[in-house]
Amino acid sequence: IGVDLDGRIWMNNREIELTQVRQLVEDAVIETPESSAVLIADQESPTGVLIDVMDQVRLGGVGEIAVSAVPESQ
Repeated sequence: IGVDLDGRIWMNNREIELTQVRQLVEDAVIETPESSAVLIADQESPTGVLIDVMDQVRLGGVGEIAVSAVPESQ
């Protein structure tokens, strides 16, 4: 799951709304119960959006979340 500089959320190479995150994660957990999530964010991504996405991922049934920051372009 990605969050860009403008706070847009991406999953499986398509832009999604925050309200879709939980359902998409729930669907993934049904397919693969031992799912974990990787949240990839731009270093300047809005912190509030990141926290909201993490909350939705947890509510969707995934407790193991890794966060990775993409460095600024040079």
